[in-house]
Amino acid sequence: MASGLNTSLPPPSTSSLSRSRSSSPQKPSESTYRMRTLLRAGIYVDVDVPEEVKDQINIALQTPPTDAATLERLVSKLQHVSMELTAAQAGETEWTDLLYEIVKGLKPINLLVARNRDWRPDIKPRVHQPSVPQKRLCDTSGAVDSSVKTSAQAPMTPFYLKNPRPDISVGISDRALANILQSRQVRNAKYLLNDLQETRDLISDPGVNPLSLRFPFFLVEAKSGATGSNLYQAQNQAAVGGASAIEILKGLYKACDSPVLNTAPPSGVNTAHCWNETDGSYCMANIDMWRTTRESRASDFVSKISSILNWGSGTFQTTILEKLSFFSAQDSPSTFQPELS
Repeated sequence: MASGLNTSLPPPSTSSLSRSRSSSPQKPSESTYRMRTLLRAGIYVDVDVPEEVKDQINIALQTPPTDAATLERLVSKLQHVSMELTAAQAGETEWTDLLYEIVKGLKPINLLVARNRDWRPDIKPRVHQPSVPQKRLCDTSGAVDSSVKTSAQAPMTPFYLKNPRPDISVGISDRALANILQSRQVRNAKYLLNDLQETRDLISDPGVNPLSLRFPFFLVEAKSGATGSNLYQAQNQAAVGGASAIEILKGLYKACDSPVLNTAPPSGVNTAHCWNETDGSYCMANIDMWRTTRESRASDFVSKISSILNWGSGTFQTTILEKLSFFSAQDSPSTFQPELS
């Protein structure tokens, strides 16, 4: 926050207030939510990932970005608007608007961007619930301990993950995948993904209502400190969104990396999400952090996003298409067992 400005904070935007990400009536603190609920879902934030995962992350980050003219234009826009929004103590909506325009300006034609759309709750990781039976506790003499009876017999509240609703989601265009599958003479290519989704053999579109994008690989969660939000909240939301994206990809292959951006503007944090098959956990690793009001950091920020999007439209899409070819070889989608490699 710049000094010398009016420090009265505007109220949160109506859109932020009206959105409910939680499927639970209780609202634990963000730290409690991370340490209890995320832990029970096997979701870990800020972990050190294995070298092989780091290698995959580097492949994405080292993918050539878009042309220099586009980068220069978007870097200038990001830096200058970031300074304006910071001075104005802007809220989440304004920052999301800016990041949405940056992503739209960078994305290749075969990718699709969705904004503020609810994801299906059934793609969230499962949360381990307490299994200790509720029974009457007695002291050594056999008498009921009244001090613990009330708490012991009180119903245990289930732990719920908040439903994903990323501020921005990027995936492969439904039409782009269908066109490529058709060009490869894949049987029933036009309806393959729709059929697999209807039969629940493969969920590839994460939306409660269809988003027309498949296999999301890049998410943005934006927060504004000016309206009382913080990076911790963005990380928690990104952790669940990234884990849900991994759940989609686990239907195609065992291990996957999904870059996710979570921001508390004007700072941005890039994280990668991966699946640890050994202990069945979802890991979220920090890649870098940027202050987008600085030209050099804004430039690196935009370049990294461009590299990730180009990786998604190239290497990632190629892998998806290779896996989908096994689905098309089956007589019926409902009899298919996904190949894991």
